[in-house]
Amino acid sequence: MTRDRARRLPAVTLVLIAALAGCSQPDTSPVPNTVPTPDPSAAPNRSLPPATGRWKGLDTKCPNLEGPTARTLGVAGDGRPTPDYVTNGGDVTVDCRWGSDDGKGTAVRLRMSVYQSQPAADAAWRVLSAGQTEKVSGLGDEAFSSLEPPDIAVRVRSNNVVATVRLVLPAASVTPARLREERPSAAEITSDILHDLRSG
Repeated sequence: MTRDRARRLPAVTLVLIAALAGCSQPDTSPVPNTVPTPDPSAAPNRSLPPATGRWKGLDTKCPNLEGPTARTLGVAGDGRPTPDYVTNGGDVTVDCRWGSDDGKGTAVRLRMSVYQSQPAADAAWRVLSAGQTEKVSGLGDEAFSSLEPPDIAVRVRSNNVVATVRLVLPAASVTPARLREERPSAAEITSDILHDLRSG
């Protein structure tokens, strides 16, 4: 080995160590938020059942579940509004809960939007119902049910109202068979909720 080459070797080694040390440092640069915001114009422009009326809102702030299914499941009574219950101009976002809050008992969650404009309700419904396949007959103008453990979700449009109702089973009892078994219960509770709508 020549003397010049021997002198260059330590310098090359130092450069490699520095490069490796730099690679081991974590990248702390901000990560962009890639969660998409639903865009009504991006939803399929499928035909919807015609609206046959207009809802003004609910009889009470949160519906009273009084049907036999709600009583059997232990979620009967007045709902509890959450901090997400808001009024924005004439539109209202209803957000209510019934039953257990600790995951050990059955619960029901409601997220309902009451729109002043039917086209706005239709646009929101196209986004909410995109990809849904399991139709529920006899519920609102159009409704779908899906199993989303530990929830059974029912999405429904009724005139200018768009809603998602979730029947949440106790975490310890959730199985695919139990979810399928309680699917009709979720639809019955959704019907119970829709009965509290008042026309206007």
